Amino acid sequence: MELDRLESHIESLQDGSDYEDEGDDNRDIDVGDIDPTDEASLNVLREAARQRVRANAPELADSEVGTLTLPTGLGKTFTGITGAF
Repeated sequence: MELDRLESHIESLQDGSDYEDEGDDNRDIDVGDIDPTDEASLNVLREAARQRVRANAPELADSEVGTLTLPTGLGKTFTGITGAF
């Protein structure tokens, strides 16, 4: 699998949602405004985490071990795979 395929898959999951990519990989998300029962709100958090890992992965590439700490349901699988690529 290539990173482009993962990106395409994630984009297809986002189609039809209220998620909009603001283009700022290191943006801070005000979690006070997030409704945990709203899937679109959770998708914003998932994508923000994934993009932050993607942006910072080159700096972490020389490390032997990386740690990804996110609450259950916030996208550790896709975020971790993105970081690994």
